[in-house]
Formats: sequence, structure tokens, C-alpha cells
Amino acid sequence: MRKLINFAERIFESLRNKILRLRIKNKNFTIISRDCLGGYIYHKLGMKFLSPTINLFMNADDFAYFCCYLEEYIKNAELVFEKIGNIVGKDFPICLLKPNNKDLPDLEINFNHYSTFEEAKTKWLERSQRINWDNIYIINDLAHDHVECYFKKESVEIFNNAKYKKIVLCTKPLGYNNEFIIKEPKGIDYPFMIRIKNKLTRKQYFEKFNYIKWLNNKQ
Repeated sequence: MRKLINFAERIFESLRNKILRLRIKNKNFTIISRDCLGGYIYHKLGMKFLSPTINLFMNADDFAYFCCYLEEYIKNAELVFEKIGNIVGKDFPICLLKPNNKDLPDLEINFNHYSTFEEAKTKWLERSQRINWDNIYIINDLAHDHVECYFKKESVEIFNNAKYKKIVLCTKPLGYNNEFIIKEPKGIDYPFMIRIKNKLTRKQYFEKFNYIKWLNNKQ
């Protein structure tokens, strides 16, 4: 029975993704995301990763600077190894993105889906070269219980100054210019946004936000 259910789930998920791919009209876009959401969207749409922010995460403060000064951090910064991190027993490289502009802070990036610094740096540089600077979208997941302790208030203004089209997914108003509120489900811990909401269709909680419509509304 479990095998039959898994088969049905894969079929429904495949059909749903095909529908999403028919609906998307905007092509070759770059999604800059604080965590894995951008990668999930690319995967559902069957598109190439045109972004370096895949399989990693940053804290909200660093992500605000990254978005506001994106070209500086992509074109005029060096990625260097800082230390080894660990999540649920898995080691991964934590790196610093060090800009040439000394007025900007170094940013910490957690490459939690990579085993070595060399692998993480190779993918970062490779995907940075793919950025479509004329078609950039920023998606920021700030949905968790302790968000007030997670970032400085000045980061809100810095993030709001980013010139690209952007959205913040959160569980309550936080002061950003563009927010989409998604009520946190009971009994599901952070990061609930990527958890499965509907087992049959494999729809995730972040998909309460209509990202297809958002992406199709070109800048």
C-alpha cells in the first residue's frame, strides 16, 4: 500500500509541476534567496540554476547587505573559508564573502549542502557567472518563532533599499516594504516553509504565495 501511495504522490507531483511549467512565461530569471526556497522553485519549474544562492543559507542581516549591494558582492568580493559547521550531524563549510569595498561588511555564508570548501566555491563562482542582471527576483524567508532575535531592525531598511523586485515571506508584519504573511502551522517547526503541506500534490507551505504570478510580472 505504501508503495502505491508513493507512486500516486510522484504522479500528482509530476503533473502539478508540468502545469506550473506551462504557466510560467518569464524565462531565464535569477532568484536570489536567503535559503533553499530559490532552489525549490527552480526545481519545480525544471529550470537551470541562474543564481549562486543555491544549497546554502545566510542570516537575515547578511542577506540584507548582500541584496542591497549585490553587484559589489558578486563582482568585487572573494569567497574564503572560515570554519566547519554542523547541522544534525553533518559537517559543512562556512565561508566569508569579503568585498573589496572596505565600507561593506564581510558576509557569512553557510554551504550546508556541500561537503568541502572547494566544491562550494566552485559552484558559487560557476552560478555567479549565470546571473541575469536584467531579470532578478529576491525572495526572503523570515518565517520562524524568534524572528525578532534573528536580525537587527536596521537590516529592514537596508533590505528595502535593494533595487530588485523582492518579497519577504513571514508569519507576521515585520516592517518590510513587500511582505506576504503565511500563518505558521501548528506542530511544524522551522523551516516550515519548505515542508509538505499537501501529501498528495506535494505542495509546500511557501506555495501559498503565488510565485508564478510574481515571476510573470516582469520588472
